[in-house]
Amino acid sequence: SIGPRVVKLTTNLVNGCSTSESKIINVGVQPAVTFKADDRCAGSEVPFTNNTTFSQGTIIYEWDFGDGNKTNTPAPVHIYGSLVSQTYTVKLKGSIIGGCADSFSKTVTIQPLPTTCNFDINGKLTSANKSPLTFTPTGGSSNGITYLWLTGDGNSLTSNGGPATYTYGSPGKYCVTMTASNIAGCECSTTKCVSLTTDINDAESMNNAVSVYPNPNGGIFNVSLAAEISSDMTVNVYNVIGELVKSVVVAGNTTTIDMSEVASGVYTVKVIADNQIATKKITVTK
Repeated sequence: SIGPRVVKLTTNLVNGCSTSESKIINVGVQPAVTFKADDRCAGSEVPFTNNTTFSQGTIIYEWDFGDGNKTNTPAPVHIYGSLVSQTYTVKLKGSIIGGCADSFSKTVTIQPLPTTCNFDINGKLTSANKSPLTFTPTGGSSNGITYLWLTGDGNSLTSNGGPATYTYGSPGKYCVTMTASNIAGCECSTTKCVSLTTDINDAESMNNAVSVYPNPNGGIFNVSLAAEISSDMTVNVYNVIGELVKSVVVAGNTTTIDMSEVASGVYTVKVIADNQIATKKITVTK
């Protein structure tokens, strides 16, 4: 039991004499101090689970994280500043006010993040459906690092210790996410977006790159060329007997055509750019 107690010492001699002395001592509460903590990756929070037990009284905690930081919080969360692999000895001391104290120590290891947490996208961005793009990790050594690539079109691929290649099936904007994982299980990720167009070095690719919308329409429609061009884009519109009824030249790859003055019917739209021609049919309904 705890509290003040009388301790008496009696000494008996062989001649029959004896003497005794008494003192009062205070028996304090003894805590059993312990905690749990797991190893973490650099920059991550390390939660400390305090499992200390004691029967009664008020306890004061003293945490020493081993990196020069301390706290009296019962169950703290701490972030270590190390970017390299480093082990810290963490000590927890628990003291009962008016009672006893106990302490417990445990090591926590902080593991580094992958050295390559960024990447470059290289390749011919005007040949989206023909030429592969290369995703290359940057920032340091990629030895022992596994990469997961989310390509932004619903697909994914992995590479070990180096770059990956991928070919998209159609032009558009794609956001690629790279997640790098090292042998310690630590991860980092980066996302980059790229806009892909279609090379128009042949009639088929030119025709695939041109969009005319809406179709049917009331006489006003848009023409869009999903490709980078080095010259002006010309849009010619012909009626059913081959007469030119509209011609527009624009310094870009998109325009709006106003044919509200023409009669309803089917028209042929020819889009000319970089010495290639795409032909589309539209229906004007009024």
